[in-house]
Amino acid sequence: MKRMCCVNLLGGLALSILTLTLWWHWDWVVSSSGESGSTILRNLGLVYGGLIAIWVALWRGVVADRQAEASRVQGESSMQLAKAAEVQADTSQRGLLNERYQRSAEMLGSKVMAVRLGGIFALHRLGKHDPEQYHVQTMRLLSSFVCYPTEEARSTDREDVRVALAVIGTRNKADIALERKEAYRVFLISADLSNMILRGPNLTGAKLIGANLTNTFLGTANLTGVHLFDANLTRTDLSRTRGLTQFQLDEACADPAGPPKLGSLCDARTGEPLVWNDNPCS
Repeated sequence: MKRMCCVNLLGGLALSILTLTLWWHWDWVVSSSGESGSTILRNLGLVYGGLIAIWVALWRGVVADRQAEASRVQGESSMQLAKAAEVQADTSQRGLLNERYQRSAEMLGSKVMAVRLGGIFALHRLGKHDPEQYHVQTMRLLSSFVCYPTEEARSTDREDVRVALAVIGTRNKADIALERKEAYRVFLISADLSNMILRGPNLTGAKLIGANLTNTFLGTANLTGVHLFDANLTRTDLSRTRGLTQFQLDEACADPAGPPKLGSLCDARTGEPLVWNDNPCS
């Protein structure tokens, strides 16, 4: 706005000064030039036209600058609005996910089996949807549920505990990397996992210290780095598991009358056949 006012003022002032000067000294101009008045007026018209053209060009330049500035400001405003909308959408989405997590956690405490199963499946979906935020939280919650189940989950029908273990067993390399990043290991200390048939869960790095695995079939479970100190392996079928070492096996215990079933299982590190060393449970 200031630039446009300056252009208008300077243009008008220049034309006014030129006009007054010519009017005041018109006789002198005619006599000194030696040309007719019409010729002088024509030349003056060309001069005035040139001045006006210069003024119009300057004015257009100012207008173009103003339009460019307005476009820039409008673009910045649009970007700010877009960023604000994105932040608001992300905040709303995060709030919805947190609400889903809380509701799913509450479902684990229900007296109805179907509701508890629904909570487990909901947590599983949430952990897969946003693993960075919810995977470790979900593993902690499900591990706690397995170790300290509700009164209903302690009954002979422990389908919800089996499903929770199955969800824990779906962990992949990326999930385990997240756990290591947060210095977390699946926590199944003193868990009662007896008389279960599991379909090869991924228990890499899990803490099964003092867990009861009596009569449990672990299928092709990945036991790499699993802590088995004082874990009860009475009649536990380990014959198809992966990642187990002699050192891990020696940490566990079993009833002398029912040692774990090893089959032809070999040490994952040395390749030597695994041997049960008769470590009884106290």
